[in-house]
Amino acid sequence: MHLPPHIPFAPTSGRFFYGWIILALGTLGVLMSTPGQTVGVSPFTDFLIRDLGISRTSLSLAYLIGTLSSSFTLTHAGHAYDVHGARLVGTVVAIALGLVLLMLSVIPQTVAVLQHLFTGLPATGTAFVLVTIGFFFLRFFGQGVLA
Repeated sequence: MHLPPHIPFAPTSGRFFYGWIILALGTLGVLMSTPGQTVGVSPFTDFLIRDLGISRTSLSLAYLIGTLSSSFTLTHAGHAYDVHGARLVGTVVAIALGLVLLMLSVIPQTVAVLQHLFTGLPATGTAFVLVTIGFFFLRFFGQGVLA
């Protein structure tokens, strides 16, 4: 579904240069992608290590796997931009990035629930897999598509 360029309004109908709105919203979009950037993740490194019970090396490996695997799938996002347009894809990706951040914030509780459901499930291995998946989506939506 591709929205016509005049929806929700015609850019030429305003009394001032529409480019200033694009500049402001583009800057806001770049700022919103900060959680997907390394600079947005690194302040939480020590907290993730503590709360997930994994080593710094494991966390770095999870970040590497998430980053590399997301980079291989970004061409699909480019195709979605071409087919559906920046407005729709940008909106969906911004919402998805927020959901990924919420998911990352509850990984310790998710590990506890999974350990309760599946007795004998290793906590560190489960945390590693979940944080790797979280980093994949964080890098895909934040660093890749939204930026």
